[in-house]
Amino acid sequence: MQHHELVAAIGQLHEATAIYTAEPIVDRLLDAINWPYGGKRLLDPSAGDGALIGRALERLLEASDLSVEEAAEQIRGWEIHAGACQSARERISSIFMHAGAPWEQSLKLAEQIVRHGDYLSDAEGEFANLIISNPPYIRWLKVPSVLRQRYEPIVPDFAMGDLMHSFLEKSVRTLAPGGSIGLVVADRVLSNINASRLRLEMGRQVAISKIERLSVASAFYRAKTRRSGTLPRVHPVMMVLVPKDSKEARIQLTDEPIYIDGEEPAREALTTLNDVASVLMAPWIGKGVFQVSQEVADRLPPDSIVPAAESADLAGGSYCPGKWYAIRTRPGQEPPEAVREHLLRERSRLAQRGRRRNPWLPPETFHAWDLSVPYLVIPRVARTLTPRLLPAGVLPLNHALCIPITSDALHELVVRNLCSEATEKWLSNRAARLENGFFQVSARLLRSMPIWRAGSD
Repeated sequence: MQHHELVAAIGQLHEATAIYTAEPIVDRLLDAINWPYGGKRLLDPSAGDGALIGRALERLLEASDLSVEEAAEQIRGWEIHAGACQSARERISSIFMHAGAPWEQSLKLAEQIVRHGDYLSDAEGEFANLIISNPPYIRWLKVPSVLRQRYEPIVPDFAMGDLMHSFLEKSVRTLAPGGSIGLVVADRVLSNINASRLRLEMGRQVAISKIERLSVASAFYRAKTRRSGTLPRVHPVMMVLVPKDSKEARIQLTDEPIYIDGEEPAREALTTLNDVASVLMAPWIGKGVFQVSQEVADRLPPDSIVPAAESADLAGGSYCPGKWYAIRTRPGQEPPEAVREHLLRERSRLAQRGRRRNPWLPPETFHAWDLSVPYLVIPRVARTLTPRLLPAGVLPLNHALCIPITSDALHELVVRNLCSEATEKWLSNRAARLENGFFQVSARLLRSMPIWRAGSD
C-alpha cells in the first residue's frame, strides 16, 4: 500500500464521518459515566477535533489537585486524520496553557494525550477504565477499499456491517474489568438485523445502563468540511455500557433488536399480520423492458399484457389506469413475435443483474401472482402504514409491499390495524428512521406487526 493511497483514503473517510459532538451532549455523556472519578483512565478511540477529551480534561483539572503531568496520564485519544489530530492537540494544549503550563510543555502533553494513529489497527494493548466515543458512522462497503483491506484481517466478521460496529467491538474488548463505556451512536446498531450478532457478542461482557434518543439538530456541530445547514443523516442515541452482571445493568444485549422509544399501549394482540395475511414484495421487472407505457402496450397482443402500478401511482389515494403495463410471459413458452421483438430490442435497458439467460423472462417473474384479488399496497419508505387499494387485475411493481385481500373481513381487519394509533406507535418504535419523518418499512417488519383485538384503539 502506497502512503499517498492511505492518506487519500483517510481523507475520504474523514469527509464522510467528521461530525463532532456538541458540548452540552459531551457534558451529559461525561456525567453519565461519572467523570472524573477516582483516578480512572479515560480513552476516546475516535477523538476527532478533541471535543470529548478536551472537555474531559477541563473537568479533571477543575475537580482535582492533579498536576498537568498527572492529568495527562489519565486521558488518551486516538485520531486517524492528521488535520483533525492537529486540531485536537491545539485544543488540548490551549487547555493546559490556561491551567498555567508553559507553551512547550503544553504541546508535549497534548501530543502525549492525542495519538495520531488508527485505533483499530495501531492501538493494541490500549486498555481503559472508561471509554467515551462518538465513533464513525459509515457502512462497511462505503469505507475506502484501502482501509477495508487493512481492517479485514483484524476485525471480526460480525463487526463488519458498519465501521461503527468495528469501533464498538474493539471498545468492549479493550475495556478494563469493571469499566464503562459512554457512547453517542447511530440508532441502527440497536435494531438492524446486520448488527444482531454484534449485539450478541457485546452482550457477553456488557449491558446497557442508560439510553436516550438525541436530536440530530443539537447533538452535533458542523465540521469544517461539512456544508453549512446540512444535518448528518443519522439518528443518534446516547447510551452507557456497563458490565453485564453489575447492578446498574438495565437492558441486556442479545441478538434481538432493542427499541428505545417507549412501549406501545398495553393492549392484547391476537397474533401478527403474518398469521392472518400474506405480505409479498412486488416484482421488479425492468422499466422500458417488461414494464411498458400505454403507447408500447397498444402495439402488443392484449393477452400478453396486464395493467400495472407503482406505489407512487397510488399516492393520491386511488389507482388511475393507463400509465403502466406489464408484459406477461411464462417459463417454457415462447411469447408472440411482437413481444419477442420488443424484448430483444429493449433488453439492453436492464441492469446486468436483471438479465436472465432466457430473454423472455423478467428479472423477477410474476406469472404465479394471483391477480384475481385486490392488493393493499404499502410503500417501503413511508411516514405511516396507511395502505392504498389496488384493484383486482392490476400488478403491483418495484418492491412495494403488498397484501392480497381475499375477503371483505380480511380487508377490514388489516386496514383497521394498519391505520390504528397502536400500530403508528409500534412503527415509530421499530422501523428504521430516515429523514423528514419517513421510516424504512421492510417485509420482515410488516409481517411482525401485531394484530390488535377489535375495539382496542
